[in-house]
Amino acid sequence: MSTKAAPFPMTVALAIALAWGCVGAVALYATLRLCQVLLTNEPFPTTELLSGSIAYLWRVATAVFGGALFAFAAFVIARDDCESAARRLPHALVFVGCYLALQSLIAP
Repeated sequence: MSTKAAPFPMTVALAIALAWGCVGAVALYATLRLCQVLLTNEPFPTTELLSGSIAYLWRVATAVFGGALFAFAAFVIARDDCESAARRLPHALVFVGCYLALQSLIAP
């Protein structure tokens, strides 16, 4: 007699992967902003009219793309082990929330 649990529906794995993708996008955005402030010289806002908003749009676009890649990888993992992927998600949310708060303090 097998004790293997019934597989989760594919929609559950997709929802978990989407949540992991959002977590990955937020972490990537915070990392990009931190690197931008620490490694580059930000231009003076009055001399560079649109540079800040363009940098913001590129950071957001890059973070969304990275989050989509992260969601795809999370879907592959969640498809095989949905319970484990869902169980680790709250810990990742707390970690990324603390990381974003720390990034906001260092590089607003």
